[in-house]
Amino acid sequence: VYKRQALEREKVVWSNLHSHHYRNDLKKVTEVETESIDVRILPRYLISQNPEFFTLLFSLLDKGGRVTLEAWKLLNRLPTSPETFKRIIALDGVRGAANPKWDNILDLHSNYRLLYELHVLEFLMDCLLYT
Repeated sequence: VYKRQALEREKVVWSNLHSHHYRNDLKKVTEVETESIDVRILPRYLISQNPEFFTLLFSLLDKGGRVTLEAWKLLNRLPTSPETFKRIIALDGVRGAANPKWDNILDLHSNYRLLYELHVLEFLMDCLLYT
């Protein structure tokens, strides 16, 4: 009887198994070791550590059309450029200056680069606001 019911009500059986903390491979969640992954070997980390890649991506943003859209989506999926992040955090020419030179940390010649840098600034301001 159980076997027939299990075949006829597959979704109910899986739901019951999940509610008892079984995974899809029928291993108990508590019995499986958490896999540790070194993020430094992941492609997105390796790409984000290469300043030349960011230069290439920003140059693609000026092409227009679908290339621009795809380059922008990729840029927003990658970790923040370490160079950009450090430059903005340092606030060279801005912090404590009577006449702040925002063009030291913000690229006013490229709309996309400026938008990217403003995203980083917004992130940092949100961090300060919520800490």
